[in-house]
Amino acid sequence: ELLYLALVLLAMILIPTQAAPVQEYTEIQQYSEGCYYNYAHYQEGDRIMTNEPCLNCTCHNRMLMCYLRVCPFTKPIGHDCIVEKREDQCCPIITCPEVPVDVPYHSPEPGTELSIPEKFGCSIEEKFYPEGAQVPSNPNKPCELCYCINNQTKCVMQECTLHVDGCLPIYNKGSCCPVRYSCDHENELDFMDQSTTTTTTTVRPTTGFILASTMTP
Repeated sequence: ELLYLALVLLAMILIPTQAAPVQEYTEIQQYSEGCYYNYAHYQEGDRIMTNEPCLNCTCHNRMLMCYLRVCPFTKPIGHDCIVEKREDQCCPIITCPEVPVDVPYHSPEPGTELSIPEKFGCSIEEKFYPEGAQVPSNPNKPCELCYCINNQTKCVMQECTLHVDGCLPIYNKGSCCPVRYSCDHENELDFMDQSTTTTTTTVRPTTGFILASTMTP
């Protein structure tokens, strides 16, 4: 009988035991100020990047305030040019195929080299722009968009036609379309003065669109 008890105790010692599974969890630190987006915390005034490139979002009063960028109407100019929309860009761009340029041939004199351009595009103020790229326009004409088309600069005028009753458009200096809109004039203008030093004006009557959503931890 003693031998039997000894064997039982030995078996109990040798049998491996498995501890109870420990539940894994991630503790999210709570903050009394700021905003939450995708389980991340942002301070007051921080810019918040989203999957939508046309939304300009910031953290304001524990809310995610987003302003929708309005793209100007764009149509292709030039032969075989197309309007292209990329996922990582808000507004479409104009792209054009490379167009060969006939270069007259002249017999070079002895000791000289024949200069033939290797690229097709536009040179503006000692800077080269490829075919179809947007080029600097006249700073006194903020609504004008210029592109390099067939080795020449061609421009189109953009229009801002969106209108929302009761909202005040806000313009940056030198911009054609509103960069944001205020539907609560006093509060929004006070917040704008405290959070940015950009010169703004509200003379033009063109209006836009606001998106706002609340985010709670």
